[in-house]
Amino acid sequence: MNEEAAVVNLFFTVRVFVVGSLLLALPRISRKGLMFGTYVGEEQVEGAGARELMRSWDLGSAAVMVVSLTVGCGISLAGRPIPGNLTGTVVLLIASLALYLRMYGKARRLAPPSAAQQAMRSSASHSNTGQPAGLRG
Repeated sequence: MNEEAAVVNLFFTVRVFVVGSLLLALPRISRKGLMFGTYVGEEQVEGAGARELMRSWDLGSAAVMVVSLTVGCGISLAGRPIPGNLTGTVVLLIASLALYLRMYGKARRLAPPSAAQQAMRSSASHSNTGQPAGLRG
């Protein structure tokens, strides 16, 4: 490996670790009760579901970093350092976005129902007479 490839790989590796560290930090520095762009409630953040979600995020972020490093350095070691750097960076960004969207979907399931959802459930429990199910005689 020549000197240029070594420098490119060094900067690529540093970039992956900096971006990976930011990925790991972002959910921890957001507003309490907010997980992956979804308000789940402050009490829900302390629950088992939220802990499992964070564990999945941590493992997924580590996997994204390993995969992007493997792809980028693998292409670089095959004699193409610049394409390896670019490809590894693209893998890092796309995989991070896919992971975030996956966690967003899981966080939405932890969120309390919105007022509109509660109103729909309430209206579904009423009979044709308009009385709530508990008041029917």
